[in-house]
Amino acid sequence: MKRILSIILFAAGVFGVGQAKEQLSPDQTLWFTSPAENWAQQALHIGNGYMGASFYGSVNRERFDIAEKTFWTGGPHSLSDFKSPIIKGGKDKIDEIRKLIVEKKYVEADSLCRKYMVGNYSHYGYFSMVGNLYIDFPESEHPVKDYVRGIDLSTSRGFVEYVQEDTYFKREYFCSYPDKLMVLHFTSDKKNKINFNLSQILTYPASQVKKETDGLVFNGVIKGNGLKYCIRIKVLQEGGTVSIVNQNICIEGADQATVLYAVDTEYKQEYPLYKGENPQNNTAKIIKNAGIKGYEKIKNDHIADYQALYNRVKLILKGDELSEKLPTDTRVRQLQNGFTDDSSLKTLWFNLSRYLIISASRPGTLPSTLQGVWNTFEKAPWDGNFQSNINLQEMYWSCGPTRLTECENAYISWVKDLVESGRKTAEEYYGTRGWVSHSTGNIWGHTVPGDDILWGLYPSGAAWHCRHLWEHYVFTQDIDYLKNEAYPIMKEAALFWLENLTPYEGYLIAAPTVSAEHGIEMRNGSPVEFSTVNGEECAKKIFTVPAYQDIVMIYDLFSNVVDAANALHVDKEFSKNITIAKDKLYPLKKGKYGQLQEWVADVDNPRDHHRHIAHLYGMYPGNMISYTYTPEWANAVKKSLEMRGFGEFGDRWPHTGGNWSAAWRIALWARLHEGNTAMYIFNRLIKENGYENMMSNQSGNMQVDATMATAGLFAEMLLQSHDGFIDLLPALPTEWPEGKITGLAARGGYIIDIEWKNGSLVKAEIKMSKGSIFPVVKVNGTSISDDDSRIIVKQL
Repeated sequence: MKRILSIILFAAGVFGVGQAKEQLSPDQTLWFTSPAENWAQQALHIGNGYMGASFYGSVNRERFDIAEKTFWTGGPHSLSDFKSPIIKGGKDKIDEIRKLIVEKKYVEADSLCRKYMVGNYSHYGYFSMVGNLYIDFPESEHPVKDYVRGIDLSTSRGFVEYVQEDTYFKREYFCSYPDKLMVLHFTSDKKNKINFNLSQILTYPASQVKKETDGLVFNGVIKGNGLKYCIRIKVLQEGGTVSIVNQNICIEGADQATVLYAVDTEYKQEYPLYKGENPQNNTAKIIKNAGIKGYEKIKNDHIADYQALYNRVKLILKGDELSEKLPTDTRVRQLQNGFTDDSSLKTLWFNLSRYLIISASRPGTLPSTLQGVWNTFEKAPWDGNFQSNINLQEMYWSCGPTRLTECENAYISWVKDLVESGRKTAEEYYGTRGWVSHSTGNIWGHTVPGDDILWGLYPSGAAWHCRHLWEHYVFTQDIDYLKNEAYPIMKEAALFWLENLTPYEGYLIAAPTVSAEHGIEMRNGSPVEFSTVNGEECAKKIFTVPAYQDIVMIYDLFSNVVDAANALHVDKEFSKNITIAKDKLYPLKKGKYGQLQEWVADVDNPRDHHRHIAHLYGMYPGNMISYTYTPEWANAVKKSLEMRGFGEFGDRWPHTGGNWSAAWRIALWARLHEGNTAMYIFNRLIKENGYENMMSNQSGNMQVDATMATAGLFAEMLLQSHDGFIDLLPALPTEWPEGKITGLAARGGYIIDIEWKNGSLVKAEIKMSKGSIFPVVKVNGTSISDDDSRIIVKQL
């Protein structure tokens, strides 16, 4: 084993030529000893919130799959035949639909909803890639040694390095948020060795290409909507020559070279036209400023900007030292084969999670898509949309506890932009005030129901978005933000539900709605005892049965609006009305198996393994159900999770597995203080769906939701604060016997460091702002004495 390991280390470049090589940290570096061939499973990703690029690292031909978040088709502004997403008629039928639901005539209600409670998706559009950038290097018969391809998470840089013909070559890649561009830097340890030809293939070919002395400018439009784009490429080099041949840039005999790449469209996040930026002017300014700054200044500014976020939290886990010296793909395969002693690999996942969030979501940008800010398709899977019945929200679970609240601003700004469109949707479909949004979103303010009630009749999207608006406040304690941004949006979302709750059996429910992508299988007019088909099939099912998903989300929204109003000392009468309505919501029920029911009817069964578990929202991300305060309901959640399974694939349930469904289960098991079960599911997720680049699979496609959520999931195992007290190590898995985390955030504005050994708390340091209330502290749910010497309190 030692001989094999030494060979791997030599191949990886640890024992290479005496150059300033990358430090291959076991918990800060993803690294591989061969180029990528597959985008989803092997490519590595850099991004700055605006744009992203995936690189492969081939020696002879480097490839970048480039995406920019506003490269969307569809939309309202340059379409002569634009059709509104609203299908009229809903508000005229809503009372009839609700009457049918109250009378339990669900088949008839389903039929009317399929006609009147759906949206028009003809101009919804989809997220496209910009194109492929290629950099071709001269062919050589000389073998390559010491090849390494990787990402340094501590500095947000991609790299490729190798030795060929006794020359050490290094490539360095990053996307700068401060300078809003991609930077590619090529060096060697000998002069005049940098030679390459740069070309690109664009998804939407340019209508105009302009040559400049050291670069190219591409102007064009996006298919179908006329949205203008501009791409500028500029080369900075030392030594050698730069020439422009057709649409290629040729570098010959340089000592080093830097490629600056800027891309923008005329999209502006402003309802209803979403148009107003000048991409030619914007990109010209970006490239000009970058040319003046030069490579080293751009790089240093990029790293400083990134580390100001990334360095706030640090996780250290005691792991297996031999494994820590192996390439990342080998370590991932070890975990997939059942080896769980490589704890620093979990730290690497924690760090990758935060890296992806910072790279995909920054202030002034759009929120993360299902693939973050990366895309290799003309049409991204599921349109690359902002899926709002779990996926979008899950991507931002890490922001509060791991102190990336600035990264959540992109999501918050997008929600803010939905309000005006959501008012129109509320009026046309429901005939009421307030604002509402449903399951899918795009960059054009789409808030209407989907075109299929199975997934699209989901009026709780806005309520779930508002949970994130509220969480942003409780972590930051930014009262101005609450007053001026979050509360007005939350209040208007609550107003919608105040006017749309339906009396049912003496209580109030949401109707019409469908429990996320799930129906009740019927036989001879009655629900089946055991499921016989998977959750995607719609035949012989009913859908509009009142669902707890909406009840618990509305309860959560109402609770948070009242708390927000109290914090701001406003709207006493409105809060009173909200509280009255909240207390009339249909109460939770336990079913015949002891489970928390998904519907008000007791029709759940232990062979139903559907991936969606929205009825458990009240325990996570909400706090209506508590391990501490409502243990009987927490046990009902546990029973529901046991019935649903661990998010594994199966022949009858082909869609049950995948990244996001497993991540939600992990969060819930952590809230249940079941750290070993949570970690079992994470390890199972990697075994079934993990890729060697540490991304993961959803229905055959790479998605970022679970990977971006990982830091928040691990933080939930180490610290919980949703119940009004700080709970240290509430779900510490046995797999992590020793470790330390610094800089975690708790609700209320507390910053906490935790250290443990042999599975037990060694010490915790709690930093609090001047004037803050001393928090109640527990360890794994157990109260401790006020003078416990393990707890140290300091002032921020």
